[in-house]
Amino acid sequence: MSPEEFVNKWQIDKKELAKLLSVSYPVVERWFFVSGKNKRDPKANHLNRLSEIDYILETLNQCQKGIDSCPTHIKDLLKKVGDSHQIDVN
Repeated sequence: MSPEEFVNKWQIDKKELAKLLSVSYPVVERWFFVSGKNKRDPKANHLNRLSEIDYILETLNQCQKGIDSCPTHIKDLLKKVGDSHQIDVN
């Protein structure tokens, strides 16, 4: 997922994006330049991290509808964690 897609989808600003990726604001700014000598492309690890965060946010959004709405692998994980920490997830 590109930084532009992420910012538009989750309605965050570039400063918030920089914090999420643990990079400086000027680094993020360069990703959004249309062209020129200061234009930079995000590194693969930043793109991968955006995809990971997007997946987590999507999953959280889905689970907010109720535990039954969560993907099966997430329900299984929550149950496992709940069992080991004596948390009721039912």
